[in-house]
Amino acid sequence: MPIRRSPNGARHVRSQPGRNRPERVVAINRNAWSQSVGTGGRNHPVRAIETLRHAFPRSANIDQAINKLETELNILKLNPPSTVSQLMGIEGRVGYAYFNSWRTCQIKWKGTDRNPIPDDWYKIERRSSKLGSTSRPNRNATHPINAMLNYAYGVLESQVRMQVVAAGLDPTIGILHGNAGGKHGLVFDLMEPLRPIVDRQVLQFIQSRAFHPTDFIVANKGSCRLNPELARNLIRAVASFQCWKPSLQ
Repeated sequence: MPIRRSPNGARHVRSQPGRNRPERVVAINRNAWSQSVGTGGRNHPVRAIETLRHAFPRSANIDQAINKLETELNILKLNPPSTVSQLMGIEGRVGYAYFNSWRTCQIKWKGTDRNPIPDDWYKIERRSSKLGSTSRPNRNATHPINAMLNYAYGVLESQVRMQVVAAGLDPTIGILHGNAGGKHGLVFDLMEPLRPIVDRQVLQFIQSRAFHPTDFIVANKGSCRLNPELARNLIRAVASFQCWKPSLQ
């Protein structure tokens, strides 16, 4: 999908091969999604199943979630979906089991005697935000964990976008995410297999420390943001895994 420029500087984009062939679109997304859920190859050693196995202590709840992900992955291999909507159905079931299993994780705090925090900040809650919209339910996080995930995903998005542009690709032409509204669909497509890697690093960061209420800034409407020092420490921890480069082959 190279970007060509005409003599007057106007940009012309050659669409990705197979983008207008539904069966090819499903195959591409099925492969990317199986990388995200499964163990992946040598260059992708950490995926959602590994994140659950290694980022949390062993428990019945985690084992149940892993079994669910493995079951859905087997369905993907043995009875591949023929449409994007069927694939998205599998993704939805896996996403629910994956994030729901996080809710057993307790969050350590200090300084709450002088700076009280909401009761739901003591453990990981649902991924969606109370201030999110129907189309973007995870925006405007109201919980510290979701604020950290959103920040880390934002950095991942920036890094992937730079890699896409450096490779001469148009970031607005995606496969699964399409190019509606000029959004960077290709960037979001390539982020999907990398998200579980970021998740694992964020979860390990969370469990390695006790947070202070002043680590977070709460706006009038309840949205939660990271203070600059915490943001730097988080990205330093996430970037240490060198997960920013997607496969552009």
